[in-house]
Order: sequence, then structure tokens, then C-alpha cells
Amino acid sequence: MKNNFKKIINSLDGIREVKPRPYLFTRVKAKLEKSIQEDISHQKIERSIIVLTSIFIIFFTLYIYNFDNVEETKNNYTMEELYFEEEKDDIINLTSYEE
Repeated sequence: MKNNFKKIINSLDGIREVKPRPYLFTRVKAKLEKSIQEDISHQKIERSIIVLTSIFIIFFTLYIYNFDNVEETKNNYTMEELYFEEEKDDIINLTSYEE
């Protein structure tokens, strides 16, 4: 175990500091800033598309259901209206069947 530890420690003796190529950090920084700006522009576009789509769906729904022409339902029906609802041309007199 001690031999392995000594081998590892001795292998670290040859390590030296690496010098990056010139302008490496400025290139990395420029790429990061560019990607951040692209993300921000995509977010602005996505938000506007979501808002416009939502507004379109709301107006389209209101157009389809057009609440101005909603008629009130009639609750009181006469016997003739119920009987002749489907067959309006029928001439049967309901009073003749009364006893």
C-alpha cells in the first residue's frame, strides 16, 4: 500500500503548469455571452408567440360562441306547441279527444 502511495506521489513531481493559448479566455467569454444573448432573444420571441396565440384563441372562441345572439329558453309550453312541435302541418284538433 505504501509503495502505491509513493508511486502516486512521485508521479506528481513531473507536473507543470499549462499555459493556455493567447485569447483563450476572451473567446470562451464571447461564446458564453453570445449563447446568453441568443437565449434571451428566444425567450422574448416565445413569450410574444404565447401571448398572441392566447389572445387569438380567446377572440376565436368569442367569435364562435357569439354571446350576443343567445336566445332565452322558453319554459312555458302549451299543449299544442308540444304536440305539434315536429309536425306543424298536422290538423288534428286536440279538443276533439277530450272527454
